[in-house]
Amino acid sequence: MTAAGGLTPEHARALVATTGSIDKAAAMGSFPVQKFREFCRAHGIMGRRRVSTDGRRAITPEEYIEDQSDLLVYFIRAESSQIKIGISYDPVGRLHDLRGASPVPLKLLGTIPGGIEQEIALHKRFAKQRLHGEWFAPEIRFEVAELLDSETKS
Repeated sequence: MTAAGGLTPEHARALVATTGSIDKAAAMGSFPVQKFREFCRAHGIMGRRRVSTDGRRAITPEEYIEDQSDLLVYFIRAESSQIKIGISYDPVGRLHDLRGASPVPLKLLGTIPGGIEQEIALHKRFAKQRLHGEWFAPEIRFEVAELLDSETKS
């Protein structure tokens, strides 16, 4: 993905500015997500939610979301049984975004209330089962089921 290949940094910046997200911009432009991410990284392009108002630095999690009261921690399982733990205001929308980039079917297991701190705590809790990024080994499924079950009883 170079200027010769049709994508210029200006075009990538415009796509990211329109969607606010590198992954959504990749989907919008029909680019392979990983290659688009690498292209953006090489040209200093970041999603709007990850850049300070002056555009000079990545923002902290605290700056990213000031009011986290509507955030949900979601658990998504891949057909191959790995489980993703993430946060979103719209977990169903996030599931649809992930499905577009996934080679296997994905299923939303459920959600619990919580923001960045809750997500970080769960990532630390399951650190030994981390496979990559926010994806964890299938062994956590029983604890996730307990978390979801206790939330529905509350």
